[in-house]
Amino acid sequence: MTFIIAQTEHGLVRHLIPERTKAGLHPARARRRRGGHSTSLDVDQLVVAVALYEQRKHTADETCRALNISKPTPCDYVREKRA
Repeated sequence: MTFIIAQTEHGLVRHLIPERTKAGLHPARARRRRGGHSTSLDVDQLVVAVALYEQRKHTADETCRALNISKPTPCDYVREKRA
């Protein structure tokens, strides 16, 4: 009996979490706040990373090691630039 009550309560709470999260995100966006991680590159590093990536003279590993970033990062920025 206790298990059934606990399981029902868990199901109700599980549905409330996304609602509460979305309810908190809307006012945050209104205040021009964005969630998530900050960008790993500043503007100068971003220009260098995209230039190196597009020149194709260096491998992605070399570019990432030179800028101390992960491999998907320059791809994300290039994809964002093209969009």
